[in-house]
Amino acid sequence: MSSVAAMAIAAAMPACTSTANVTEVYTSIDEEGARRRNVFFTDAKKIVCIAEAGIGRDNVTLEITIRRVQSWDGARFVDDNIVTSYREENPTRTQGKPGKFALVLAPVKLTPDGRIVEDEDLAFQAGRYQCEVMLDGKPAGTAIFNIDFPPCPTVFITNGDKCEDFYKEGTVCPASGATGAPQPTCSCDKGKWACGT
Repeated sequence: MSSVAAMAIAAAMPACTSTANVTEVYTSIDEEGARRRNVFFTDAKKIVCIAEAGIGRDNVTLEITIRRVQSWDGARFVDDNIVTSYREENPTRTQGKPGKFALVLAPVKLTPDGRIVEDEDLAFQAGRYQCEVMLDGKPAGTAIFNIDFPPCPTVFITNGDKCEDFYKEGTVCPASGATGAPQPTCSCDKGKWACGT
């Protein structure tokens, strides 16, 4: 190998170890990213956006934003632009392999006085979302996902239980759950389950 080629390789090596890049952005129902999804339901227990990034230098800024771009207005999906979750961090070097950086989407509601409150017992808002990742202020990856209404509860429905936000108004389901006996049925009426006899 010529001395010129050796010098070129030596000069390139520090550059390779001093970079940062996002290799993949995706969504999952766990923070490890083992159970990937791009469609979730309003009654999901957890929705997580994961960015896999190789960090080879110090002082990197990694930002993850979850933005709702369509919302259910009670009759149809309409365009929206609401940031629902955000995380910024200064990650340490990942030692030659990508690290996983997660942002958990929390279900929220708007209080009468205009505050946004997180509550794990709330429904996730149905709609279309995107997880946006920025590296040092520049776009580095996006994952699109949807939150939909489930067809029916999987467990027994109790008359008067809340169905608002979890199911579409007018949804009819077996009282014994989605895979139970077809009769009797319950319907989501004015935000609560109304069950027949």
